[in-house]
Amino acid sequence: MSNKLDLGRIKDVMDREGLDALLAASPENVFYLSDLPTLYTSPNRLLYVVRNDSPSLCLFLKDGDAKLILTAAAVELAKLHSWVEDIRPYRTGVYIVRPKEQEVKEFAVDAYEALEKTVKELGVKRIGYDAGVVSKQIADNISRCVKGLVELVDATEVFKELRMIKSEEELRRYRKANEILCKAIWKVISEMRVGVEERELVALIKETILKEGGDSWHQTTIAVGPQNGPNIYNQPSGRRLKKGDIVRIDVGCVYRGYSADLSVTVAIGEAPPEAKKIFNVIETAERMLIDECRPGVRACDIFKLGEDYVKKELDPNYRRGNLGHGIGIELYDRPFISANDTTELSPGMTLSIEVPYHKYGLSGFNMEDSVIITKSGHEVVSDLPHELLVV
Repeated sequence: MSNKLDLGRIKDVMDREGLDALLAASPENVFYLSDLPTLYTSPNRLLYVVRNDSPSLCLFLKDGDAKLILTAAAVELAKLHSWVEDIRPYRTGVYIVRPKEQEVKEFAVDAYEALEKTVKELGVKRIGYDAGVVSKQIADNISRCVKGLVELVDATEVFKELRMIKSEEELRRYRKANEILCKAIWKVISEMRVGVEERELVALIKETILKEGGDSWHQTTIAVGPQNGPNIYNQPSGRRLKKGDIVRIDVGCVYRGYSADLSVTVAIGEAPPEAKKIFNVIETAERMLIDECRPGVRACDIFKLGEDYVKKELDPNYRRGNLGHGIGIELYDRPFISANDTTELSPGMTLSIEVPYHKYGLSGFNMEDSVIITKSGHEVVSDLPHELLVV
């Protein structure tokens, strides 16, 4: 199993922070360092379900070596999916009868004894861990078991920084997630007609994501008409499509732990004049934002460009928290295309760029594209229309 990580970049950041090791304790960061399927979007998310009582930990050393601590019941899973060869299992409450050649020797009674033994063995002095995104139970147990052995520091922001820039393997998965999601959205569009229910379309998009090779999904919003359409938390219902309805599709798909997030807007039979006007403005704003995506440009400047344009051309009261976001292991990753995020874009960042507009009594409108920042500018990796589709 090959390592997807950019080891040189991780070492540089660890040197800068004075860290001998990184300790991942949250499911997202354990997956990032080890590829162990710990995420809530994993095809079988049981490791995520038991994350507090049977935690998985990954201790990553500056030389690129890593130690994976996990329940003995998951050893076979780790050997199948993780590149980490040094697996240190702790006692499991699950009774498993294994052939003699597959017997698992338990390294410790629990995850924290295993961590303590590993830290003592390695002799590391300063460990950064993702304290800001783990439960208090896990944070307290980690602090207790290494007390007096190492200096333990909060490296939550270090993990976020590392995950912003994707390796070639991460970019490959991102592209594949987008390919799968585009196929699923086109499939749903092909089935849109008067009389079809929202929930039928949602079931279809989930089915298609899985059939095309996706692991899972995040949000699967298909919101129809003047009341459901603007509701970003719309729950799929028996609302049937009618002529003149505007349908907002906003879906997140996951492939091998990496996410794509795309949106399109569709009119059924015909589009009201006001809908066309709104869409023309957000379509122009979307193109403006994408054109600005290149190394050195700040996320907040991209945001201001889009928000100012919609205020001027459509609605002076228009206000958004963001006009896109970084994406990767989580649907919303760093950076945010928002007023306060001063992050400069860098090659290897993956972004979802969007300009939504929601109006009760009419519908919700959005288009969302997937963008990779390259050395010379950007690459759009999604394949969806920018025009207001009429079916």
